[in-house]
Amino acid sequence: MNSEHRQEQKNEPITVHLKTQTRFFVGKKPIKLFMGEDEIPVNKWREVVRILLKRCNREKHNELLSVRNKIIGMSRTILSDSGNGMDKPAKIDENIYFEIHFGTDTMLNNLFHIFDAIDYDYKDFLVTVKNSNRKSPQTHKDTKEI
Repeated sequence: MNSEHRQEQKNEPITVHLKTQTRFFVGKKPIKLFMGEDEIPVNKWREVVRILLKRCNREKHNELLSVRNKIIGMSRTILSDSGNGMDKPAKIDENIYFEIHFGTDTMLNNLFHIFDAIDYDYKDFLVTVKNSNRKSPQTHKDTKEI
């Protein structure tokens, strides 16, 4: 058993790369976000996403503007010039809104899809997480037909 797994079993916080498979983060609570020299306390995945997008906006504003209304999920736009048509829009900047009405896994995948589309380098960002006290929701991949 590796030390990372032992730490997780004891419910001790662990720090991992943000580029970890997003499914790993389901049922975990973020505690800190590390971006270069910046160490930011966080409480929710939505907060993590807002912080990351705002930093991306500062560094790649024009690129982010260029992909608005072009990245679409299964039923709605993920990054838009307005919050119209979004279930829960997060305002990142004037005319930049991100849909955050998703579970952790999907929300992070959507975020990374945007970052990849504009070549935003997030590979060195880290996040400290701990197991949530809540049970993580069962996904349809884990269910069996009776």
